[in-house]
Amino acid sequence: VLGSLEASVGGPLFRVAEVLGDDRLRLGADEPGRESRLVARGATMDKVAIKAGDEVRLDPTGRFAIEHFPRREAREYFFEEVPDLSWDDVGGQDEAIKLIRETIELPLIHPEIFAQYEKKPIKGILLYGPPGCGKTLIGKAAAANLTKAYADRVGHPVKEVFLSISGPKILNMWLGETERMVREIFSIAREKAKEGNLVFIFMDEAESVLRTRSSGRWLNISNTVVPQFCAE
Repeated sequence: VLGSLEASVGGPLFRVAEVLGDDRLRLGADEPGRESRLVARGATMDKVAIKAGDEVRLDPTGRFAIEHFPRREAREYFFEEVPDLSWDDVGGQDEAIKLIRETIELPLIHPEIFAQYEKKPIKGILLYGPPGCGKTLIGKAAAANLTKAYADRVGHPVKEVFLSISGPKILNMWLGETERMVREIFSIAREKAKEGNLVFIFMDEAESVLRTRSSGRWLNISNTVVPQFCAE
């Protein structure tokens, strides 16, 4: 023995696909070109809270996870700061604003009335029109105003989380990768909602992803992405 080798600062990074209950991690299942593998937590990782989607660094033997990297939440999609917008700041879209307030705001502010009449709130609204007509502005105004109204109802501050996703940015050439990103977007939204936030998912240029099923001449991503999006 000539000497002791310093601890390695490098090594392969893998995405965590599943956290198993017996101090093991399943890695790489959702990544194209990488096979799935099972590794054990290293001694320094016993108390680390690891979630699916995070990344871990393996030791040189590839058997133990020794360093944790939290999920980079703003990679393909990103959180946007919502400015303090009132409905009066959105001009020429009275019909769209009226629809949003009646179908999204009222069930949020007066859920007891909808429960009395056994009416379920809608799950989303499709805004369509040429570029520059105010679709994104309406989305941000909805997030700002609905959060204020909801905070007044519950009696404590509530933070809005505005997930702005561009349809073309989540398209991926690898089979199944776009579907994974759709699942991950909604998974993050549910995590943020559990923390007490009011979450808005705004998908811009949705027609690039949500096309008519079986609309392509060959295998088309709409055949799998559209059902995945509907399921989420």
